[in-house]
Amino acid sequence: MKLLGFTGSMLAGLFGLAMGGFYLWMMNGWAQLGEWGPGTPTMIGVGLFAALFLFGGIRRIYSGFKLVAPPPRTERAVVSDEGAAGSDFDPDAALARYMAQRSAPAPSPATPAARLGGFGRRGI
Repeated sequence: MKLLGFTGSMLAGLFGLAMGGFYLWMMNGWAQLGEWGPGTPTMIGVGLFAALFLFGGIRRIYSGFKLVAPPPRTERAVVSDEGAAGSDFDPDAALARYMAQRSAPAPSPATPAARLGGFGRRGI
């Protein structure tokens, strides 16, 4: 699947670069016409189209390469059974605190009649 995404990104990027190059070629041709060519606003608009297509093409090619690049390596911390040297964490104390703060489980109703009825439940 990565190859398909990479190929699609490359084709879209090359299409964007080709369209940007086409608009630059048109601008060059119109600039050579001199005073008989289109006005400045047209040249600015076509230049903006060229810049957008070129930027989009480069961005798509970059995202295609980023898609198939290996993920960055991260260093994992080695945890031993003894804990980190110099650490004052005591797992037995943490477990004792947890057990002391834990609330007692809620008692279940003794009889079925004590249950509350709700939507889709029949009361007894």
